[in-house]
Amino acid sequence: DILNEGDEIKAVDLYWQACCEAKTMSASELEETLSKCITLNPYFGEPRILLSQIHLQQKHFDEALFQAEYGLKLLLAMGTLADKREKSWPDSPWGLVGLGLVK
Repeated sequence: DILNEGDEIKAVDLYWQACCEAKTMSASELEETLSKCITLNPYFGEPRILLSQIHLQQKHFDEALFQAEYGLKLLLAMGTLADKREKSWPDSPWGLVGLGLVK
């Protein structure tokens, strides 16, 4: 499938909205925003990783696992992150756990 450029831009905008407004959005609003992002660009791994964390917090373990695995496969297939904000790698196991944390 060929990704429509307009859909790709909308997906990135929705992802940034979820990242920037996570503290003011409810879990259901975040889930809806990230799901729209995934629908618009099914090749974008980061939204699936964030969505997996929301499902994990809600104790929806099967869906969290599915989204995390699928998101990781997309990131590995791409060979790089689309979201390049992280400039340093965490130096502790707890820092790794908190990568991409959505509260």
